[in-house]
Amino acid sequence: MIYVLLFGVGSIAGMAMISMVIAVPLRASSKLTWLHNGLQISIGLGTSIIYHLSGGII
Repeated sequence: MIYVLLFGVGSIAGMAMISMVIAVPLRASSKLTWLHNGLQISIGLGTSIIYHLSGGII
């Protein structure tokens, strides 16, 4: 059970870091703001789904 918990936390942290690495150049470029906004919506939606599936524990 501890392994699954650590794996889940590590996966979430890794995906968050990758998202930040992708988001920084997109935010700097004015031509790609639509893509940056889309990523923000996607990340927000994913966070919302995780929160509701966890029963509000997080």
